[in-house]
Amino acid sequence: HHPALQYDVLAQEEFLLAVPEKHPLAELGKSYPDLRYPLIDLKLFEKEPFILQAEGQASGQLARQVLSDAGIAPPIILQTRSIPGCLQLVEQGFGCSFVVSTHLENNPSIKKVRAFSIKRPSVTIDLLVARRKSDYLSKFASAYIDIVSSLFR
Repeated sequence: HHPALQYDVLAQEEFLLAVPEKHPLAELGKSYPDLRYPLIDLKLFEKEPFILQAEGQASGQLARQVLSDAGIAPPIILQTRSIPGCLQLVEQGFGCSFVVSTHLENNPSIKKVRAFSIKRPSVTIDLLVARRKSDYLSKFASAYIDIVSSLFR
């Protein structure tokens, strides 16, 4: 967060573990009524290859923090800035990754990926609108923010 910017939270998205559909550990997830996705123990994946977003991206930073919090350091075989590319590599069986729920749910081309909650309560990341505090917010920009916000409610 930068002090010159104003942030509005549009939604909190769940940060999920993404694994290839046929991954042998995918059967170990357990469903709970309070979670949208099955819960899986991240420690099971300590030797599995991971494809992560770049360290400069919020999702890449969160992925590294989640792995550290779980006490594991799996091999990171690739870093990328492309979240869709990351999901395609997971789908092709190259490794596991992390993704926010909307990237997975709104990408119809990704079909062979299983997603799991990694903690209870869920790990979330804020989806934000950021703007300079010093700038005038036009009625059109305000309406746009309202429309986008309503899509996440």
